[in-house]
Amino acid sequence: MLAPDGRMAGVVTAGRLLTGPGLHPDPFVLREWQRVSGLPAGVLPAGVLPAEGTAGQVACHAGACRVGNIVLVLANRPPAPGLCRGSVLLINLPGTWGCDGVPSIGRFDLWRNGAYGIYRQPDGGLVVQTDRAVRGARPWVMCPGGAGLPNLPLAQAE
Repeated sequence: MLAPDGRMAGVVTAGRLLTGPGLHPDPFVLREWQRVSGLPAGVLPAGVLPAEGTAGQVACHAGACRVGNIVLVLANRPPAPGLCRGSVLLINLPGTWGCDGVPSIGRFDLWRNGAYGIYRQPDGGLVVQTDRAVRGARPWVMCPGGAGLPNLPLAQAE
């Protein structure tokens, strides 16, 4: 799961919700992810993506994590050699680089489409859902990352 502001990612593995980067996840986003997944996030630091090492099916090293054939980049660093090898999707929260020939989700995708949910199908395929695609683009709903009031037309008369 990816937060619409690009500051937080969540991975469900081994019946637990792991979040990152950092030790202090956004409490509102965390509550929503717990509600949607039906899983507790655990007690910190157990509910945090590891900076180095593994947790369930997640293996992290130098600011990047692999969840099977998905690469999740949390830190703004150049890619480690071989990081993209065998991957089918790159999730790059800083959005500063990509992998040749691999579809990616970056900070501008999050800004345009809102929160993302990526689900693995039983056959190994991926389903990618976005907030904007599920709820639709409605004029009274601000774009993700928007501030202030929605961009509605002015009334013709009082």
